[in-house]
Amino acid sequence: MQTPSPQDDVLLTSAQLRRRWGDCSDMLIWRRLHDDADMPVPVRMRRRRFWYLSAIVAYERALFERASAKSVEVA
Repeated sequence: MQTPSPQDDVLLTSAQLRRRWGDCSDMLIWRRLHDDADMPVPVRMRRRRFWYLSAIVAYERALFERASAKSVEVA
């Protein structure tokens, strides 16, 4: 799958990202930004944060792969 160029990619607001992650709190996003180096850095426009959807999808896949690898180690 090709990554879309920035001009073709969709931007998610903080609220949209929180809904995507099951109505999580803004604190969870803050923690991910500060504690997880793989978390995509948001684009800032007029004090608002936006994330590229393609970057979030790639991050979610990486989280899934990390979780799957840990569950295989435990089993």
